[in-house]
Amino acid sequence: MKKILFSLLAVASIGTASATPISVDEAYKTSAVAIVSTGTVFSFLINAGDDFVAGNDTFTSGSLFLRLSDPLKGNETYTFILGAEAGAQKFTKNGNNNVNNGNNAVDHEVVLNAHSLASLSENGFLQVFLKVNNGGNYSFEGATLQAEGNRVPEPFTLALMGVALAGVGVARRRK
Repeated sequence: MKKILFSLLAVASIGTASATPISVDEAYKTSAVAIVSTGTVFSFLINAGDDFVAGNDTFTSGSLFLRLSDPLKGNETYTFILGAEAGAQKFTKNGNNNVNNGNNAVDHEVVLNAHSLASLSENGFLQVFLKVNNGGNYSFEGATLQAEGNRVPEPFTLALMGVALAGVGVARRRK
């Protein structure tokens, strides 16, 4: 009976040590519509949410959606910069990075590259800079971060798995 209980406990312990998928869907809302104009840079931090665990969570894919509009109907083009350090991801949309004219805001998707995913995985935050490439201005109304990744087991869980495997080895030896 003891062997059966011990074996069941060992198998249950092994199951808890595997990485589990995580999913993030976090929004950044401005208190008022922010106007991004020539010569200025608008910056903000978007976070991975309250469930993010630094050192245990690693993001493998993701996108940042920036909600922009151009109520003054100019011909502005944008650049988004994700991250403040060397190697930061710069994004302009294949030469067609005009902000849509009119009051209806449109989401502009930035697929996160390896550098941006690493920055997000490091501390759960991603710094974003918005600027205008040529004359004029546009409105920034908010952003949404959607990312997928894995939660790596904590050291205690890995130690528990080691004890379980040792127990399985001892049980097999006794036979």
